[in-house]
Amino acid sequence: MQRQSRTELHYLYSNGVIFLLSELFENRKNSLNLLRMALATGVLLWHSFALQTTPLPNLPIALQYLLSGSVMVDGFFVISGFLVFSSAQRSKSFVHFATNRVSRIFPGLFICLCFTAFVLAPIIASHESVKLAWFEAPFYVLANMFLFPMKWGISTLLAENPVSRSWNGSLWSLQWEVLAYLIIWFVSRRMKISKPILISFAILATVANFLIVAASLSVFSSNFIFDLLSTGSRLGLMFSVGALLCLFSHNIPLRIWLALPSVALLYLSLETKNYSWMAPIFWGYVLLYLGSRLKSPSFFVNNDFSFGLYIYAFPIQQFLIATGNASTNVWVFFCQALSISGVLAVSSWFLVEKPALKKLRPKITSWLEARQS
Repeated sequence: MQRQSRTELHYLYSNGVIFLLSELFENRKNSLNLLRMALATGVLLWHSFALQTTPLPNLPIALQYLLSGSVMVDGFFVISGFLVFSSAQRSKSFVHFATNRVSRIFPGLFICLCFTAFVLAPIIASHESVKLAWFEAPFYVLANMFLFPMKWGISTLLAENPVSRSWNGSLWSLQWEVLAYLIIWFVSRRMKISKPILISFAILATVANFLIVAASLSVFSSNFIFDLLSTGSRLGLMFSVGALLCLFSHNIPLRIWLALPSVALLYLSLETKNYSWMAPIFWGYVLLYLGSRLKSPSFFVNNDFSFGLYIYAFPIQQFLIATGNASTNVWVFFCQALSISGVLAVSSWFLVEKPALKKLRPKITSWLEARQS
């Protein structure tokens, strides 16, 4: 941000808002936290339909796809790619970078897993007359704490739910997120080759997505390897688009005449079912444009509740269904889950995530650097 002249790079704009994409970092009053909260809420809305096997409303194809949840998760990956690539460039060492990422994800995740295993699961066990072995709740926490591999169920609990024996189906994306962190660190630390590597990876992921979409009607479309390649190429493309937008952020203007065509092309890609390979750059630009232009309440500017909402919503929804407290009206069910998960997300941020970032992260970094020296 200091290596360029503001006079040369700013596209003069009279009302003093952000001019270039790079200034999202300089302007702390951006709305990225608010956007991520909206994306997490979108995932919760999709799960409100999916977990009760309720058909989506009769809407245009593009809006149905938007409600499917995949677009919301992709939005998370674009924003993560943008922010994490910048973090990797600024980090003094891998220890510093890894500590930042671990401190952001794992304390909150650990408490969520404990809450699920030691609070929600015993209540459901009593409700379903299931006797839990002493090791099952701790094993669930330990098995999922490191994300590889995942353990979805606890004993036979939630067997009668429409989506049975799965306590937290949202955690799958964290596996890809952590993998993306490792890849982006390697790429970002080699700046002489990072641009061609990122561009090549984005092109490769685009081609892979196109081929997978083209083959989606084949007999292999439900194959595990096919699904793995499909998900990996899609999320990898989203993350790399975010990283590319960060890499070229000093040269990308934030303009309504770029945002509106991006919205139109995004809608077209959804309507024609070509979203996964056609839309990422447009979706990424729209999100970051909104992040610079939306007015966010200071409560959201300084606090990020999106991760807590994302990881707590699924188990709360499953709990409501299993106990018979979930409304059969999907919109009422959505509001039930959002209100409870929202309280847990806010509590998680103030009691776990924020203290971990402020107090635990510096201590871990100092300890690891001391051991290295």
